Amino acid sequence: MMRRENLLPIICLVCLLGMPLIAQSAHDAGSDSALYLGTGARAVAMGQAGVTFSDSGFTANWNPGALGFVPKITASLQHASLFGDALHESLGFVYPTLDWGSASVTLARLEVGGIERRDTANLPSGNFGMIEQQLLAAYGYNIWGPVALGAALRIHDLRLDGRVGTAPGMDAGILFKQPITSNPLKEIRLGVSCRNAISPMIRLKDETDRLFAVYRLGGGASMELIPDFPDQLKLHVEAEKPERSDIRWHAGMEYTLYTIFSLRGGWDHEYFSTGLGVTYLGITLDYAVSFPAIGMRHLATLSFAFGHDIETRKAHRVANEEKRRQAVVRKLKEKIIQEYRREAENLAAKQQFDEAAKLWEKVLDWDPEDAEAKQQLAHAHKEVIRLENARDLKSANTFMRKKHYIDVMVECQRVLERDPKNQIAKALYAQAEKKARKLGTFSLTTNVKMLEKIRQEYRLGLTAYTRRDYKKAVQHWETVIKTTPLQKQVYRYLQAARSRIMQAQKPKIRTVVKTESKQQKMYKEAVSLSRSGKLKEAVRSWENLVKENPTDKDAAKNLNKTRQNLIESQKKGIRW
Repeated sequence: MMRRENLLPIICLVCLLGMPLIAQSAHDAGSDSALYLGTGARAVAMGQAGVTFSDSGFTANWNPGALGFVPKITASLQHASLFGDALHESLGFVYPTLDWGSASVTLARLEVGGIERRDTANLPSGNFGMIEQQLLAAYGYNIWGPVALGAALRIHDLRLDGRVGTAPGMDAGILFKQPITSNPLKEIRLGVSCRNAISPMIRLKDETDRLFAVYRLGGGASMELIPDFPDQLKLHVEAEKPERSDIRWHAGMEYTLYTIFSLRGGWDHEYFSTGLGVTYLGITLDYAVSFPAIGMRHLATLSFAFGHDIETRKAHRVANEEKRRQAVVRKLKEKIIQEYRREAENLAAKQQFDEAAKLWEKVLDWDPEDAEAKQQLAHAHKEVIRLENARDLKSANTFMRKKHYIDVMVECQRVLERDPKNQIAKALYAQAEKKARKLGTFSLTTNVKMLEKIRQEYRLGLTAYTRRDYKKAVQHWETVIKTTPLQKQVYRYLQAARSRIMQAQKPKIRTVVKTESKQQKMYKEAVSLSRSGKLKEAVRSWENLVKENPTDKDAAKNLNKTRQNLIESQKKGIRW
């Protein structure tokens, strides 16, 4: 669907093409310039059906809109010998830009000498000459996919028998070009142009002559005659309607082999034309011969195409910009990784391996292939386990001195869950279990008073549990365990009470876990966008993370660095 901003050029073009209708009511007569014998041997050889052409330096002469599809920087030279010693010469240049359309300049000159002068009595009075020349400055722009618009300012100059007249005019045009994927048809074109949409008014002393408007409507098609063979057939048909004349028909065809050799033929309103062309290494030589009423006419055109075509240049630019973007991304990544690495090494030096491991994990988020970070992370995890084991064994030894054998067994069990082969924990566990059994048997068999107290605490715990006062139940049963560690039934009840308490706290825990998981996911997403070079999206992702958790200093740092890199790169002309 065409965008709203693209409607204005089309409206302007329609108005421009309609201006000759207004001019027609103001002027009763008009004429055509002798320069419009046809420019470019290729177009002339194809019957002057050139409104859909977009591959030479003379493109703007036929249709300024076709400039939007000129693929390369192109320069064309033309020489034509006409009747007598008349010469028709042209020079055209087209410069297509990557983003701002194509500009073109064309110079054309027709020189005729030896014209016999007659006086008022129609007697010979010597000879005179005529020079007609024009400068065409044109611009075309591909406004949307297959559509391009263009306009041209024409400065027309006529020198006739000592009289000089110069006047400006305006041309306009549009070209539709659509590739086709089906066989054998490969492409279709439709072009509309108006030469002298604003007509030049040439004044020679007391005489005024207006160059009339000429409308052209044409279509073209390209097809592949032999499948999987490097040949192409192009057909063009065109209707020309001068303001003060009848419709003229033009048609032509071109057969190209290996994109090098071309053979052409055409019908130019009332006479035939033919020609051929050779293209090699960006240089094209075209020849045309036509058979008008004034005699055989020969044209030769030499064209030069410079550099890569627009699509290749755009691809190169995209590749270069991607390199520049990736350089910015690498710089950002290295800066963040170096900071994480430095902080992780400082924390490891302070024996804070748990925090160091988190930072090494972030380094791997930014660079999953960092072998050193993987090694340091594994080392940090080992050190965390070693320190936790040392801490738990220390607690176990403390409990052992206090004769809290069940607590010793719990601490040793934690160590064995992390390190099943830990011999110290195994030995301490076995020792504590043996002591607990002896102590439990001694307490239950020799101390009647203590046994009564245990029974009372046990019953109070059951009563509290029945009333769903799980905290009190835990307190009573912990007293039982503290007094006599070896009470398996009490352990089961105690575990049940603690589970009930944990279930009551689960919604809060789940909310915390869910929030942390969401923030971790947002962090990884921001890192992924930053690594892939999508800094604009990365900035938004970091901003969302900071909004989600304003206390996350790490995310705030990364946001500032990413935003700063984005701004600096945009100042250097890098587009994101």
